Amino acid sequence: MSARVGTGRWLALLNPDAEASPDWLAAMIRAVERRPTHRMVACLQISLHEPDKLDGAGDCYLAYGYAWRGGFGHRLADAPPAGECFAPCGAAALYPRDLFLECGGFDERYFWYHEDVDIAFRLRLRGERCQFVPDAVVRHAGSGISGRSSTFAVFHGVRNGVWTYVKNMPGGLLLVTSPVWLVGSLMLLARGAVRGVLAPTWRGFWAAFKGLGPVLHARGELKAARRISSGEIATAFAWNPFSYLGRSIQVAPFADDGSEIRSTSANARKT
Repeated sequence: MSARVGTGRWLALLNPDAEASPDWLAAMIRAVERRPTHRMVACLQISLHEPDKLDGAGDCYLAYGYAWRGGFGHRLADAPPAGECFAPCGAAALYPRDLFLECGGFDERYFWYHEDVDIAFRLRLRGERCQFVPDAVVRHAGSGISGRSSTFAVFHGVRNGVWTYVKNMPGGLLLVTSPVWLVGSLMLLARGAVRGVLAPTWRGFWAAFKGLGPVLHARGELKAARRISSGEIATAFAWNPFSYLGRSIQVAPFADDGSEIRSTSANARKT
């Protein structure tokens, strides 16, 4: 893993299909210096090809096992102010290098997709938090390398999504949320049939269950390293399925501002 070669305090990630503003890195460092309780940093991502649209405002996680980029495809004007989100999108992110390595870095079995959500989940289980910094701006093509609806993207997205859910979700929450996860999985298969990607969707589920052995082993290790309760991690999730369907923005005011934790999404307010 190339992160081990570095010697700096921070690990900044930038995809080859992303263009950073000149002060992108400085803005992230300033933000984490102001708020050292939130050492993962997510950026404001603007669509490279449609500059009036969002590519994302942090990664979000539905309690029933599904992740998305907050605000993908929404108007740029909908971008929220600084606040707390679940995770940074790996296309443009900042992590403390020592913690990144202590957690094992990206799970190399994933190869592509969900590796950023997975490591953020692991870090959150250790008590780490993530902040969204709108001053750190990148323009991102969004699946500009693999293709958003390619068989490659569908297969890895489905397989790695299952692994992330099974590996990281605390036992009690896994039991409570699994019925909705199952319904969602059937809906993914149905959507795959409608969109002509049923085969890679099915292969993704099949590969996920075939590869559960190492995932369950990693789950045991994560349980031993966990430092927060199920209730605490539950507050970091979105619970309304319509938030996922609408790709809503899930950036909450910082709790120490005295504000009630709530979503900034217009979609969430409507549902």
